[in-house]
Amino acid sequence: MKQTLLISLFLLSIFPALRSQEPEYLSPVEFDINYKSEVFAIIIDARIARQYRRSRIPEAVGIEKMARLEVFADTMDTETPLYIYCDGESRSRTVAGYLSEEGFTNMYILRGGIREWEDAGLPMDKKRLRHQR
Repeated sequence: MKQTLLISLFLLSIFPALRSQEPEYLSPVEFDINYKSEVFAIIIDARIARQYRRSRIPEAVGIEKMARLEVFADTMDTETPLYIYCDGESRSRTVAGYLSEEGFTNMYILRGGIREWEDAGLPMDKKRLRHQR
């Protein structure tokens, strides 16, 4: 039994792809604290572009369209911590599922979405952005 456990731990350490790629759900406060404690991480806003332009979590990157998500996945290190949110959790799960298939392993979803973030009184960037074509 001990030997099997040691072998499993060894395999997980040398083959990161064997680790669970399921995202971790974080409360708004946990999401904020964890993101700010990272040396390098990315916040992904998975809402539609109109919502992103209106208001967003500070430093978030808007990735509404699948084409942008594919480019993102092709250019980023799969070990980069990703903090993902939308209105609730549905689009966040979809984005995390796609990124997991692409090999990303360090993902966090904002439990309750941006509504919970705002209800917690956490900062929002409300500077309106222009529509980009």
